[in-house]
Amino acid sequence: MTIKTVVNADAGTTDLVGGNDCDNLATSLNLGEPYMYLVAKSGSTYYVKNSAGEVAHSGSTPATEIQWALDNLTVGRTWKETVIIKGSYTISTRLDVSSYTKVILNGKITLGPSLTLNAIIRNKTYNTAQQTDIEIQGGIWDGNMAGGSTSNGIALFGTNNQFIHDLTVQNCGGLASRGIYLGTNSSSYISDGIFVDNVICNNNYLGNEIAK
Repeated sequence: MTIKTVVNADAGTTDLVGGNDCDNLATSLNLGEPYMYLVAKSGSTYYVKNSAGEVAHSGSTPATEIQWALDNLTVGRTWKETVIIKGSYTISTRLDVSSYTKVILNGKITLGPSLTLNAIIRNKTYNTAQQTDIEIQGGIWDGNMAGGSTSNGIALFGTNNQFIHDLTVQNCGGLASRGIYLGTNSSSYISDGIFVDNVICNNNYLGNEIAK
């Protein structure tokens, strides 16, 4: 298992928090990289826009639209594709990420109250198969411990080439809950190539764990 960990307690990510408007994306994000889908809110509707700026999907539940974007990237790809989540949302279900996926949070995701989940976001085949090249960047990931929710923050098990950077994970409460939880899954798929850079973990019940 190869691990590189750089934690900078002075560098936050709150400057990434933007509005919910879908317009002026390039100006507000200044990312300089292509994306497959952008998830944003306008009024009471959550939209998924494709790289051409067209609405690919929409609905009234943020987690459903985010998961739709994650599930509708190119099937069978061997290159990384990007989903951008713009705005601050409260979700009631876990987000699952497949191989060769980059998730950029430009805002904040908070769990709803009184939930019991194993993660705010995790790899899709968490305990059943090997995955590779998952990247999670930016924003604030909040487990809502004060609201009675129990969850790990970011959980990646049995994945290679993981990159978690420039973000905050906070308020992940309950027994055995960690801000970042990485390791070998129960099917004995080993995680390797773990990179954690410029991450703040605050007020998580058991801190972080990287386990073989």
